[in-house]
Formats: sequence, structure tokens, C-alpha cells
Amino acid sequence: MASSARGIGRGLRRGIGRGFGRVVASTAASTMEPVALDVAVDDLPGLRSPGRLLRLLAAHPTGVDAAVVLPCAALALIAAVLHPEGQALSLVFAAVLLVPLIWRRSRPLAVFALLAAIAFVQWLLDVTSPGDAALVIALYSVAASRPRRWTLLAAGVTELGVVLAAVRWGGPPVREMFSAFVFLTGMMIAACATGVNIGGRRARLAYLEDRAARLERERDQQNRLGAAAERARIAREMHDVVAHNLSVMIALADGVAFTLDTDPAEAGRAVQAVSDTGREALGEMRRLLGILRDDAQQDTRAPQPGLGDLDRLVEQVRATGLPVTLEVGGEPLALSAGAALTVYRLVQEALTNTLKHGGPAATAQVRLRYGAGALEVEILDGGPLAGAGGQGSAGGPAGAGGQGSAGGQGSAGGQGLVGMRERVAAFGGIVVAGPRPTGGWRVHARLPAAPDPVAPADGPAPGTASPGGPVPGGPVPRWVAAQRVAG
Repeated sequence: MASSARGIGRGLRRGIGRGFGRVVASTAASTMEPVALDVAVDDLPGLRSPGRLLRLLAAHPTGVDAAVVLPCAALALIAAVLHPEGQALSLVFAAVLLVPLIWRRSRPLAVFALLAAIAFVQWLLDVTSPGDAALVIALYSVAASRPRRWTLLAAGVTELGVVLAAVRWGGPPVREMFSAFVFLTGMMIAACATGVNIGGRRARLAYLEDRAARLERERDQQNRLGAAAERARIAREMHDVVAHNLSVMIALADGVAFTLDTDPAEAGRAVQAVSDTGREALGEMRRLLGILRDDAQQDTRAPQPGLGDLDRLVEQVRATGLPVTLEVGGEPLALSAGAALTVYRLVQEALTNTLKHGGPAATAQVRLRYGAGALEVEILDGGPLAGAGGQGSAGGPAGAGGQGSAGGQGSAGGQGLVGMRERVAAFGGIVVAGPRPTGGWRVHARLPAAPDPVAPADGPAPGTASPGGPVPGGPVPRWVAAQRVAG
């Protein structure tokens, strides 16, 4: 601060003050340290990507600090050469003022306070030094990295130093004193404005980088959750397909063993049914495994089973010797393809468990009832009294069924019932499963229909065979209540 006033009061007449002003201006400009970005800022509103020079300076902060200190040190040496009298103490103060700038990035407030104290001692000793420019640089560092209240406090301290320097070294004429005051105040304002601008830019870029990182983490988390949900869906499909078809094949194979000697023709039909069931299972397995491949270029996917395939499912179970009743009734409502598939898998899982656990005297009933905006599905089996099991519902603990339970432990750990609840809950429905007082097991599900009823169309429905293969879920044709009892 003292050398700035000296340059105006005396140095201007000797040709030093003008050069000092240019050096200080270039020094302040060189302290604008850009932030190296890892994100593309060209698309951000109000921001431009830094040029090569700014990126180079940001990558070498030590070089920037050297560019700040060296011009001031060079100016101090030039002043000592031009005016050797009494310059030893000036060089000492210059060194003491410039060295703390090494820590201006990490401790800007401490460096500024230290430089302000040194400058005050310099003012008391009436020693001028070009190193006073370090105080302006320290003020910039505070403005660029600290809150506004600290910037205002540092600016007030600097302005006090400007007044003291202008009074002591501005020169006897009031005009020179005022010129020194205006010049030094302008330098202080420029340092504060530059620091605040750079600090705001840094804060905005840091916020954008943090937001981009958080969005990337959220995207990765969503991808992981989506992958987990897809794996769970595939696992449920695999469980339903494998458990049902293998149970049917085992039951048919057992029947072949009993009828091979007494009724070869019936045994041959059972063997053919085993072959057909195996082929159907293989086809569904291939379809399920096919969704794991990249099918982005495929326009269509294999049709999913729906309500129109319940007849074929019931006939398949009947072929194993399990008497099954299929009852349907009510005014049909529109169901989405996913909901229709859910109903099909629910019935398939319940009948599979009855087939596995019901015993030789077991029977099963499948009831579909369309009510007020919802489809109710009920599967009952008439097996022996359930040995163990509790009430289960969507979101609640799975009941563990014993012998004769249609909704019991179709797989290890009760995963069959868990899959039922997850499927139905995905469409806003609920599943209740538990033992019947008279023996056997009961599975009851309620699925809401689509919000907009669709006009019924002709096509296969439960109670009518599907000549063209599986029919995707969708509008169910109108049909009257039907009942089919296994003969």
C-alpha cells in the first residue's frame, strides 16, 4: 500500500509509478484461476468452456502463483537498483509480504490478516515497498474463496490502509493525495469484483459437477433396481413354467408306470402327453431366455398366455388324473395383457401345488368372477386337511402350506406364494391364501380391471379352446357362466 502511494506521489515524476501500475494490473489479472472441468459446460446456460490458456493455468496452480509473485519481486529489485538509498529495508518488507502468498489458496484469511499487519508496521516505520501489491492479491483470494461478509471485512481493512497510505505518501498537494486515494481504491474494487466473480463461477461449476455426479449415481441405482426387478420377474416366470410342467410330466410318467401292462393304449397317450408337455415347457423356456438377449431390433415378441389359455391349462392338468372344475361368470371386463398373464400364472401355480401336494384323492376348483370393476379368482382344492400354514396376503408373511395345499409351499421357502403376491400386487391387487376348515387350501385374488372398458370382441375365452395357440391378454369376449367338470 505504501509503495503504491509512493509511486503516485514521487514515482510518477521519476517514471516508476506508471510502470508499477501496469505491473499491478497485470498481476491482478494473472490471479484469475479457472477451475478445470470434468463436465461439458458448453451446454450450460450462461457458461462457456474455458480456453486452452485458462485450462493450462488451472492445471498448474504453482505456476500461477509464481506469475503473481515474480513481477512484484522484479519491481522491488528494479526500484532498489534505480534508488539504492534506503532500499535494504524495502527489499526486506517486499520479501516478507510476498512469501506468504504461497499459502493464499489454502489459508486466504490468515494470509490477508498477516499481510495487513505487516503493511501497518511498514506504515508506522514509513518504509515504502513494491511488495505492498501482495495485499491486493490477498484481498482477491479472500473475495474468491470466502463468503461475502469476510470479503466486506477485508475490503474495509484494505480501504483503511488506502486512506493511511494516501495521507502519508500521497504528497503535500491535496490533488496528489486525492489521486493516490482514487487509484488505490480503484485497485481494491477491481480485486474484490474479480474475486467475487471468479468465486461465483467456481461455486456454480462445483454445484453443476455435484449435481451431475448425483444424477449419474441415481441413474446407476435405477439401472440396478431395474435389473433386479427384471431378474425377479424372470425368476417368477421360470418358477411357474418349470414347476408346473415338471409336475405334470411326473404325474403322467407315474400314470404310465401303472397302466403300461394293463392298458398300453392309455399308456401311449400318456407318453405322448409327456412329450407335448416337455415341448411346451422347452418353448416357454426359450422365450424366457430370449428376453435376456438384445432384442432392440425386434418388432414383435412371442405371445404371452392369457385368459383364453385357461381351458388348455385345465385340460393339461386333467390329463394327469386330477379332477379340475373351471367356473367363470359375470360381466366381462377389460384386463391388460400383464393382468391376464398374472391370472394365468396364479391359476397355474395353485394347480401345480395341488398336483404336487394334494394326494391321490385331491380335487380342484377354479372360479373366475367379474364384479364391480374387478376380477376375482379363487382356486380351491379338496385335499386332506392342511398340516400347517397361516393366512397370507399381499405384503404379509407367506403361509406355509402342508399336504393338500394349493397355495402352500410350491417351492423351497414358499417362493411360489411370494411370486403370486408380487405379481398381483404389481397390478394393484391382493392375494389371500390359507387352509380351508374342511381340508385343503384356498387361494383368493382380486385384480382391478382397466379403467376404460373395451368393447368385447369375438375370440376364445375360458371355456372355449384356442385353435390358434396362446392368446395374449386383452379384452375378454362375452360369454355366459360355464362349468366344466372333469369326467
